[in-house]
Amino acid sequence: MADQKKRGITIEALRKRYGSGETAVDALKGVDMAVSPGEVVGLIGPSGSGKSTLLKCLGAVIEPTNGRMILGDEVIYDGKWKIKDLRALRRDRIGFIFQAPYLIPFLDVTDNVALLPMLAGHPDGESRKRARELLEALD
Repeated sequence: MADQKKRGITIEALRKRYGSGETAVDALKGVDMAVSPGEVVGLIGPSGSGKSTLLKCLGAVIEPTNGRMILGDEVIYDGKWKIKDLRALRRDRIGFIFQAPYLIPFLDVTDNVALLPMLAGHPDGESRKRARELLEALD
């Protein structure tokens, strides 16, 4: 686990193609990227440049067409998913803070951020404390 924290995320030659033939669209064209633990990264680009597609691939929401993704020391994608339970991967090791339409309206911002760790079985108090720390880092 310590090695995982040290390594972060690595993406190698990641590609995502939508459709086929003459109507195919290459949303990602051989993306290489490394993110160290604790590093803050902003994705900036015009509409249609692949920002959301990259995040969906990283979040194991959609399958890339090709390439490699490594989380810590574990290869999670190498031309195909190397993880059998993608739901557990998303629940336990990948987190997103969504924009307003995806927030639960009757929860405050802290509880929206803490919700998934709580559902994964982490104590409520610890989950809320970590959520506050993450939100303060964004302030």
